[in-house]
Amino acid sequence: MLSAPVRRLTALMSVATMAVALTLTPAVTTTALASAVAPSAPAAVVVAPATNGPIAFTSYRDGSGELYLTDAAGSGPTRLTSNTALDEQAAFSADGTRIAFASNRDGNSEIYVMDADGTDQTRLTVNTSADSKPEISPDGTQIVFASQRDGNSEVYLMGVDGTNQTRLTDDPGFDEQPAFSPDGTKIVFSSNRDGDGEIYLMGIDGTNLTQLTADSTFDGEPDFSPDGTHIAFASLRDDVNGRAFQIYLMDVDGANQARLTLDPSSNRLPAFSPDGTQIAFATYRHGSFEIYRMNVDGTDATRLTTNTGTNYEPDWGVALPKAAADEYETDPDTELVVAAPGVLSNDTDPEGDPLTAAVDRAPSFGTLALARDGSFRYTPEAGFTGVDTFTYAVSDGATSSFPGTVRITMAGVVDGTNGPIAFTSGRDGNSEIYRMDPDGITQTRLTSHDLTDTQPAFSPDGTQLAFVSTRDASNPELYLMDADGTSQTRLTINTSTDQQPAFSPDGERLAFVSARDGNFEIYVMDADGSNQARLTTTTAADQFPAFSPDGDRIAFMSSRDGNAEIYVMGVDGTNLTRLTTKSGIDQHPVFSPDGTQIAFASYRDGNSEIYVMGVDGANPTRLTTTPAVDQLPVFSPDGGQIAFVSSRDGNSEIYRMGADGTNPMRLTAFSASDTEPDWGAEPNRAPHALTDGYGTDEDTDLVVAAPGVLGNDTDPEADALTAAVSTEPAHGTLVLAGDGSFTYTPVAGFVGADSFTYAASDGVAVSEPATVSITVDRVNRPPTVTVSTGGTCLGDGHSARVVLSVSDPDSLPGGLSVTATSTRQALVPNSGLRVAGRGSTRWLTVATLPSASGRASVLITVNDGALRSRITVVVVAGTDRANLLTGTAGADLLLARGGEDTGDGAGGIDLLCGGNGNDRLGGGAGSDAVQGGSGLDRLIGGAGADLLHGGSEADFFSGGAGRDTNLDFRPAQGDTTDGS
Repeated sequence: MLSAPVRRLTALMSVATMAVALTLTPAVTTTALASAVAPSAPAAVVVAPATNGPIAFTSYRDGSGELYLTDAAGSGPTRLTSNTALDEQAAFSADGTRIAFASNRDGNSEIYVMDADGTDQTRLTVNTSADSKPEISPDGTQIVFASQRDGNSEVYLMGVDGTNQTRLTDDPGFDEQPAFSPDGTKIVFSSNRDGDGEIYLMGIDGTNLTQLTADSTFDGEPDFSPDGTHIAFASLRDDVNGRAFQIYLMDVDGANQARLTLDPSSNRLPAFSPDGTQIAFATYRHGSFEIYRMNVDGTDATRLTTNTGTNYEPDWGVALPKAAADEYETDPDTELVVAAPGVLSNDTDPEGDPLTAAVDRAPSFGTLALARDGSFRYTPEAGFTGVDTFTYAVSDGATSSFPGTVRITMAGVVDGTNGPIAFTSGRDGNSEIYRMDPDGITQTRLTSHDLTDTQPAFSPDGTQLAFVSTRDASNPELYLMDADGTSQTRLTINTSTDQQPAFSPDGERLAFVSARDGNFEIYVMDADGSNQARLTTTTAADQFPAFSPDGDRIAFMSSRDGNAEIYVMGVDGTNLTRLTTKSGIDQHPVFSPDGTQIAFASYRDGNSEIYVMGVDGANPTRLTTTPAVDQLPVFSPDGGQIAFVSSRDGNSEIYRMGADGTNPMRLTAFSASDTEPDWGAEPNRAPHALTDGYGTDEDTDLVVAAPGVLGNDTDPEADALTAAVSTEPAHGTLVLAGDGSFTYTPVAGFVGADSFTYAASDGVAVSEPATVSITVDRVNRPPTVTVSTGGTCLGDGHSARVVLSVSDPDSLPGGLSVTATSTRQALVPNSGLRVAGRGSTRWLTVATLPSASGRASVLITVNDGALRSRITVVVVAGTDRANLLTGTAGADLLLARGGEDTGDGAGGIDLLCGGNGNDRLGGGAGSDAVQGGSGLDRLIGGAGADLLHGGSEADFFSGGAGRDTNLDFRPAQGDTTDGS
């Protein structure tokens, strides 16, 4: 039985089967609609051969109906839409760049368009009724669609921007599923205006209506071949149960109709390939709808989708030129000149046509001149370092590609052994903490406060940042946060300044500077702010502490000897040693990661420059030489680079250079000050837990062995992973082991989608939760059909309408097909049986031959596509003389006709029709419908809830036991009742 995601499709099928039973509507007319404004017909489009491109389709694989793309091999499905609502009925533009589709994301089905890569989704119709099945005209200027806005489904036309919405058909029947001819001059559609679903053709203005098919069952879902000579369509004509569609092909005038699919399952929704050699379609041959393709003669059917969710409504687009990504490098302040074919060198066209290039988006940090032959000249902004990009599109003269990206890197990128750089910036109007990649790309703000946040310092593992803020007391205090800016915690509480934090190599302690005892001194404390202790005691200022890599020493600046110099001491404040003895200011000391050098800033040569020296103060070496201020150096974790602050370009910015002072590179470029860098280690990265999907049957445990959910998870450092539950399933119980194995037990009787989430851990970091989806499939149960009370005698003495109730324990009843056959054609011919209606209520019209009498059985079958159920209604027809008509214990239809007849429905839900004589009609046990007709009749309902129709003469009503309804009870004409 169809699972829940198929309900939209089965709803479409119920419309189709319902259409067969509708009352006949007026005959086909070729006159234009007087009330409609006839749209201007576009010029005929010349159809050129095209190369097969992607196939768009609707799928429930991710829970809700969304649009996807795949190729002709079925590889790499790509999701285009993402909504909790239903997105469906994708239709490519002729040039392959746009897709029209229907969506109920805004409350009801409306028409949308988007680029063929899923971007730029735009709503075109705004209506309280359903708009559906759009198709873009071959010239790309108009969209034809179906709408129920005027009471029933009609065909409409509008501009591709949603303007000038015009009705083309005007008929009480359903007109739907329109499609343009390849030259844009005609529209093919399906309609039940003649009682059955048939295929029609009309002009672009709604005139020249021509019926192409004439079958007693449903024909619909038409699609033109690219050369305009054939139409593929779906039909129920070869299924006696009226359930399984097959795909057919016919000439454009309706001639030579031939069946293409031979599989007994339903095959429908055909869509031609752009080159006209193949047809994509949806088939139910695997128990749910999947996308297939076949040759145009029906051979070589190939499956394209394999998914537990429903896949249907394919549409085939043309292949587009492809603009592939490109990467280039140049030095800062150096033009990049690339000769032809330039960006076109790795681009392709499906037909091999020559390509030209055009700019789509200009670069952000430089100027660009791009020629049609792909050559270009890029000039970076003065001083810019990092990565800039621009995008471009290629064209073969008929179609254009989606944009390709060109990435240009100035001065290269630091290797991945070093982590991010944290720094202070006033770029957003206030001093806040930021972080960036080592090449200056992806600069991210971490703090956001009205007061100042400054002086970031990474923990050794790169997971935390200590910093200084005035947010809680307007005086600087120390805080701690995670490296992403979250979990901000205050560490010190003082009325004086606490600043300049520095982590110990083991991450357990923090050195810092405080003025709490009257002047700036060096303190240490645990990383949580506890056990604060003073290390230096002088009347001068001691500042800028930095731990040695072995954690045994602290370097700092002190003016205790009359000038700002660099000192080292033990971590307990002992063994003080002065390292520099120059008259200029020496400050900002920091150890190299290998513990052999100290970098610092010094004014010894007239202005602040960056120097390095041995850890004993020997061999001081100047690294920078500019007239500006260079200061606040910090080594990269691998020791190969130094980040620092310089005003060489007008204001304070962050730079980096080799540890020997070579290859300086600017990392920030803002008019505000960027300062106080600290270079973090690449932190342990969290594992990646990926989604998983499993299935089991109703009331059946799902047991998955190790590695289970961990089988497709990864860890950047290749550490071993363990799994733990994040959220439990909603419709079952779960036992998840650390090795990823699990047992899931669904709740008894549950069918549908369930899920749980889990996280993977490498022992240090935990992944984001991943979802494990579990589909519990129903064990299919058969549908049911019963006779309900409330039938109607049609008054001609030989026909009546019986009310049927249908249901399916596994899905909505709208997808069920109901058929009826007679066991005695001489009394009740099959042509006299007709089922109408949709949903849970259907109506069976039974017409006996007027000259025949006797008894016949009508077999009523309900079918869900896999299982069926059957009941029997016994038809007893009298003659024009007096008759004794007796029903059975089941459901009966008694037709008394003329004469003074006696009818007894006996048990069951019966329909008794009196005819023209003076009849005595007794419903018997059960909820019956008794209609006297003309004549002096006695209507006796019997036990059960009965409906009694008196007719036109003086009648006697007796409801009997049960809750009865006396219809047409007219005392004025002599009707009487016993009151029961």
